Amino acid sequence: MTARFDELRSLDLFGGLTDQQVSELVAGSSEVGLRPGLELFREGEHADFWWVLLDGVVDLIRQAGGEETVVARMDVPGRWAGGFRGYRPTCCASG
Repeated sequence: MTARFDELRSLDLFGGLTDQQVSELVAGSSEVGLRPGLELFREGEHADFWWVLLDGVVDLIRQAGGEETVVARMDVPGRWAGGFRGYRPTCCASG
């Protein structure tokens, strides 16, 4: 876990977090290796995950009229895509 902590701590994205907050982020996250062509999320749908690039390149592609266009490229560690739903405890949520 120390290597992942150090890797996240070095990213500007997490520069405003305390060491405790980074530790909690590491504990609640998973590192995922990707293969070319894998669809991480789809435009217009709820984002169930928040993706932070640690290494490599991810192209964000939009498909329109049968053509695919690269609309953005994540190629710098710390770039992110996707999203996450706000925390709302189910025990206390009201209709």
